[in-house]
Amino acid sequence: MVCNWQALFPYKIFGSSREIIKEVKCSVCNTTRSFINDCGHVKNKLYNGVLCFDEVIDFELITYDIVSNPVNKCSVFFSNDGDHYNYSTLISVVKYIQSPHQIFNITTWRFKAKEHDGVLSPENICPCGDSLKKYADCCLPRNGIYKKHID
Repeated sequence: MVCNWQALFPYKIFGSSREIIKEVKCSVCNTTRSFINDCGHVKNKLYNGVLCFDEVIDFELITYDIVSNPVNKCSVFFSNDGDHYNYSTLISVVKYIQSPHQIFNITTWRFKAKEHDGVLSPENICPCGDSLKKYADCCLPRNGIYKKHID
């Protein structure tokens, strides 16, 4: 179900970080946690109204990459001018469903949007807008430029 919801969002590129976690503390008792030393509190449980989670105290950022298919799809880029994404597909589905628990399926297919016009260099980003692939590695080998459609 999560994949269906994610397919409705217009985001194409994401940020993806890799880091080395050096020190983590328990949010309940403030004890440093490790594989060897554990305080016994269970993450995502409540203790006297306090939610237990790992609080990262020290870490080292290894890299921050721009990717098209990350594990965590919450890291989305926005311009300084604000949010310019088109959410019309998402809004249409939200109007259609009658309950937050309603199950729905999404079918994704591609249609030929236009013929190759010979203007773009094979090294440019593909005009289909589906990924960050080069034109030569995406739509150029096909018989036209294909766009994604969701039913």
